[in-house]
Amino acid sequence: KPTELGLGGVGDAFPLWRWPAAMSAVAELEHFIGYGGKHLCTVRYHPTEAETLIYAAASSIIIENVNDPHKQEFLRGHDAEVSTLDVSLNGKLVASGQLGSPSRKGAVAPVIVWDFDNRTRYIEFNGLSHS
Repeated sequence: KPTELGLGGVGDAFPLWRWPAAMSAVAELEHFIGYGGKHLCTVRYHPTEAETLIYAAASSIIIENVNDPHKQEFLRGHDAEVSTLDVSLNGKLVASGQLGSPSRKGAVAPVIVWDFDNRTRYIEFNGLSHS
């Protein structure tokens, strides 16, 4: 039927009217493996913590201990792929940006500045937009 979507032998067809609700569920990220490398400048070593690697993967920032890759923390706040990343010289702030936003009006390119020590959002700039 045109109103249903098959799940490849998992069982009955999944009604399309239920798809938006299923897609809006949020999954908690436990561990990340890999790096796409699509954008330059999205991998940085922390300037004062030599064992700490900071990199972007999709819309998340991963803070990882290179001696124990299972020790990861995630900074989440972007709604599109992170395209640039930088760390302040003292390591207290991390800035990340994306090329555009699928959920904001106009062609905004948000930039988020993170408090590295507290792993929280410090400030957000909406970036440039075409009005």
